[in-house]
Amino acid sequence: MDLHRTGGPRGLLSRRSVLGALSLALPASLSQPAAAANDWVLYTSQNRTAPVALATLARLLAEAPARTNNALRIELKTAGTLPIRATAVAAGVADGKVQMGDDTYFPTALPAGGMLRMPGLVLTEAELRDVVPIQQGFLQAAFAKRKLTLLGYYVTPPQLIFTSRKVATIDDLRNLVIRTTTPEQTEAVLRLGGLAVSMVASDVPAALDGASLHGVYGTAAAARPWKDKLTYATSITPIRSDGVILASSAALAALPEATRNAVTKLGADLAVGLAEDLAADDKAAMAEVAAEGMLRVEPRAEDLIAATRRLTPYWEQLGSARGKDGADTLAAMRLVLGR
Repeated sequence: MDLHRTGGPRGLLSRRSVLGALSLALPASLSQPAAAANDWVLYTSQNRTAPVALATLARLLAEAPARTNNALRIELKTAGTLPIRATAVAAGVADGKVQMGDDTYFPTALPAGGMLRMPGLVLTEAELRDVVPIQQGFLQAAFAKRKLTLLGYYVTPPQLIFTSRKVATIDDLRNLVIRTTTPEQTEAVLRLGGLAVSMVASDVPAALDGASLHGVYGTAAAARPWKDKLTYATSITPIRSDGVILASSAALAALPEATRNAVTKLGADLAVGLAEDLAADDKAAMAEVAAEGMLRVEPRAEDLIAATRRLTPYWEQLGSARGKDGADTLAAMRLVLGR
């Protein structure tokens, strides 16, 4: 049949008439194509054991369409939901497997980036504010060399030692068995005269009841499940951890300027939100365990000095092992802190 033929009233419709009739029949939403949002993925090293962090990420990422004028949606994927190891989030972003990442294991690939995590190095919030720019500046330059853009940097609440026995001085830690979950925690316990043990969380209550375990190293939120078995908290050797919000530099550069600026601001807000929400949760946890009778024991100045003396060789050893960048970053921090 020839759609180009025309005739009288009984003739075939012209092509123009056919197209016109079809356009009238189509819904308005189909006849006028709308600009669809791009889809990005943020992959986080956090999993279901970190509900506060996941809630913060989900809440802020849900704002992406509104912040970018519906130009971008960002889906949250948690550790284990993609074929990317939780310890390789930065590599996954750099390789283009995902466009953004929240990485708390970044020192695995960038050892010199973990110098803030030295036990007993940063004792107060004021000291933390002094050293954060040093670590953040190094990370920004280091990630840029790996085709990554550092959008945000955040520090998590301090990890303390929670015990069933009173630890008022550094000598009170001698021979106490403390559960640790990181190499830094283990080294701190050993160098202060304690015994470090690795143990799954489900075994902790029975071990505390049987006195084969005397305490745990971690944040107040982490110690909360055993609040009825732990009586004291000491900050002789606080440890900080940190995380980064990363974006693929190539994916970021491909965005229109307005969208790119919005994503950059969102990444910074993600880091701020994580720091604030984790701190608020830890503060609430500390209040909760205190209500159960836990006592916060503040170390004496001489004990802090003694702890620093024992830990300094470990700082220097680790700084040297992590290359010139690690040694330089640690040296700059120690200069600012005066220790």
